[in-house]
Amino acid sequence: MTSSTTTSTVSNRNSKQKSSTASVTNFIVRGITTKEKPKFERLLLRMTISNGWSFRWTTDPATLEFFEFLNSKLTLPSRHALSNRILNAEKTTLTQFCKQNLKNDKIGVTLAFDGWKNILKQHIFGSLFILSTGETLIWKAIDISLERERMIEIIPKIESMINEASDLGAKLSAIVSDSAPAYSGAR
Repeated sequence: MTSSTTTSTVSNRNSKQKSSTASVTNFIVRGITTKEKPKFERLLLRMTISNGWSFRWTTDPATLEFFEFLNSKLTLPSRHALSNRILNAEKTTLTQFCKQNLKNDKIGVTLAFDGWKNILKQHIFGSLFILSTGETLIWKAIDISLERERMIEIIPKIESMINEASDLGAKLSAIVSDSAPAYSGAR
C-alpha cells in the first residue's frame, strides 16, 4: 500500500467515525415530547417529595446549571407549577387510583387510624386503608389541634370515615386503632 492509499483509508475511517459519533450525539441530548412531559413532571415531583426539598429547588441557579449540563434541552417547571398544577394533578391521579382499588376489593378492606403530634406540635388524625392483598393506601391526615382529643370528638370523625368508605363503594371489614384512651373508647 502506498502512502496516499493509507492516508485516504485512515481519512475514510475518521470521517465514518465522526459521522456515526455525530448521529449518536443527536440522540443523547433531546427535548421531552408532549407525551413524556407528564411522566417527567411526575418524576420531578416524586424526587422533590422523597428528598424533602422545597419546591423552589427548580429555580435555584446551581440546579439550573446542573440540568443544563445534563441536557440543555430540558426545561424545569417553575416552583409554582410544581407546587400547584403538577402536585394537584398527581393528587387527583392517586385519589382515583385509591378509590378504584377500594371499590375493586371484593374481600373487604380494613380502615386503620392513629393520632400523633407533628414537629409543629399539631395534633394529626391520620387514616389509611389496608386492602385484602396487604397493600396500604394512605387516605387522609386531618389537623385536629383546635379540638380536644377525647372520645366524644373522635367518634364523629370515625363515623365520617366509615360513611366515606361506604360512599366510595368499599367493603369495610374491620377497623383498627391504636390504644390511646380516646380511640379505644371510641371502639
